Amino acid sequence: MKLELTVAEVAALIDGRVEGAGERRLAALRAPERAGPEDLVVLFRAAAEGCAAGCLVLGPDDPATANASRSLIRVARPEAALDILAARGQPPAPAPGRHPSAVVADDARVAPDASLGPHSVVAAGAQVGPRSRLGPGAVLGAGAVLGADCDLRAHAVVEHGCVLGDRVVLHAGAVVGADGFGYRQDDGRLLKSPQVGAVRVGDDVELGAGATIDRGRLEDTVIGAGCKLDNQVHVAHNCQLGEGCALAAQVGLSGGVSVGAGVLMGGRSGVADGLSVGAGAVLGGGAVAFQDVPAGAYLLGYPARDHRAFKREVLSLRRLPDLIARLRSEARGT
Repeated sequence: MKLELTVAEVAALIDGRVEGAGERRLAALRAPERAGPEDLVVLFRAAAEGCAAGCLVLGPDDPATANASRSLIRVARPEAALDILAARGQPPAPAPGRHPSAVVADDARVAPDASLGPHSVVAAGAQVGPRSRLGPGAVLGAGAVLGADCDLRAHAVVEHGCVLGDRVVLHAGAVVGADGFGYRQDDGRLLKSPQVGAVRVGDDVELGAGATIDRGRLEDTVIGAGCKLDNQVHVAHNCQLGEGCALAAQVGLSGGVSVGAGVLMGGRSGVADGLSVGAGAVLGGGAVAFQDVPAGAYLLGYPARDHRAFKREVLSLRRLPDLIARLRSEARGT
C-alpha cells in the first residue's frame, strides 16, 4: 500500500515515538517478507531480524535498534497502529446522492446525506438512515429499516420488514431476511409454511460475503450488537445471538438456536436445532454441537465434546497402530 510519507509523519498519525532518522521518506506499507529499504513494516508477531524495511513500527519494549539504514517508531499497540495505517488504503466513501438508475419508492424515506448506488432499490415504506450507503444492486425491501452509517455492499439484500441498527456492514451478496427453511409434509408433498417473522440486527454488526440470516417463523431472528459473521455463515430461522459473538466462515446454526454473548465459533462449526450455547463458549473449527453447550465451555470435534477429552482421543488414536502391531506380535508369539 502506498504511503509517500516521512517517518515523522507516520509517527504523528499513529501517536508514535521516533528513534533514528525522522526525515526518511517511506514509499509503501508492506509485509515483512516483501519490504525493502524504502518501506514501512509493522511488527507484532515476527522478529525484526532479517526484515529489510527502512522503518519498523514496534511495541514499546520490542527488541530492535535504530541505525543508519533503519528508523524505528515505538507505539503502545502495533496492531492498532497497523489498522490506522491500512485504513488509508480504503477507497473513499461514495458522495451522498442517488445514481440515476437507483429505484426508490414514492413513500420510502431516504436521508438526504445517504448514498444510493447504481441499480440499488429502496422499496415501499423502507427507511435509509443518515450517511448510509447502498452499493450497486443492493436492495432494501418493503418496510425495512436501515440505521445510520450503514454500508450495504454490491448485491446485498435486506428483505421486507427487517430492521438493521447503526453502523451495520453487509458485504457483497449477504442476505438478511430470506424465508426460513420451513415445510410440512402433507400426503407425500412438502408444503411451505409461511415465515412471517423478521430479522433484527443490532448496532455495529458485520456480515461477510454470502452470509445469510433467515427470518423467523412467527417471531424475529435476532443478531446482537457487535456480532461479526464471516463469509458464508448461515443463521436459520428464530436464532438469537447475544452481543459480541464472532462466527468464522461456513458456520451453520440450525433453527431456534440461542447463543449467549461473546461466543466464538471456528470455521465450519455448527449447532443442531433448538439448542443453547452459553455465554463465552468456544466451538473450535469443525465442531458440531448436538447438546446444549455450557457457558465458558471449549469444545472440539464431531460430535463436539470438551477439548481435553477430544485431544486425549486424538492422541490415543495416534498410538493405536503401534498397539495393534504389538498385540499381533504377542499373539504370534503365543
